[in-house]
Amino acid sequence: MAEELKIDERLAIPLAEIELRASRSSGPGGQHANVTASRVEAVFDIEASRALDERQRERLLSRGGGIITAVAQDSRGQARNRELALSRLAEKIAAGLAELPRRRTQARPAPPGRGFLMAKRKQRRQRPKPATVDYVNSDGNTLTLRQTLSAGTIAKLGEGPATAATSQDDAWRRRTELLFERLAVRWEIAGLPLDDQKMLLGRYRIADAATQQWVRETIAEHLRRHIPELAG
Repeated sequence: MAEELKIDERLAIPLAEIELRASRSSGPGGQHANVTASRVEAVFDIEASRALDERQRERLLSRGGGIITAVAQDSRGQARNRELALSRLAEKIAAGLAELPRRRTQARPAPPGRGFLMAKRKQRRQRPKPATVDYVNSDGNTLTLRQTLSAGTIAKLGEGPATAATSQDDAWRRRTELLFERLAVRWEIAGLPLDDQKMLLGRYRIADAATQQWVRETIAEHLRRHIPELAG
């Protein structure tokens, strides 16, 4: 068995730096799962890690707390859930380390005429901004969601993920991420706002279990109130 968790081509974390906690499962494993410690939680302490360099450590800390966790209770067997928890932990760490693509700079075209500029300004003023709803958690962090979506987007989300899921829990997790991608406009955490789509999703993926649970419950309540076609 490998003694390290591979994150990407340049980073592997020793398993000694990852705490694995086993507990009774409340997932789809059935009656057997409820009487055995099949649920596995993988916990990675960013500040205590020696595998990370300072740049990697600072990037992960800037995008979340000092702890990254991943949970698996898909299977009745603890060994399989251990593999899934470690795999999900690797995905979260990789997402937290991912760099945003640099914006390409293009040569400026010749300045347009005065009439064209006035028309563009008028069009910009007339374009309505999408309605949004703010939700604030117990820590004072604010998540801003679109109040509604287009009919085409609603129909597409109603079809579910495009790729086949390995389990019911995996399908549920993918649907949550799809909804978060389409609905999240802004997330202010500890006074620092995020409004870039990739950074928003990356921040959600590396959030602790309690924060992810709050986001899921908030989205569910938002759908019941404003987009009942996707609720349930």
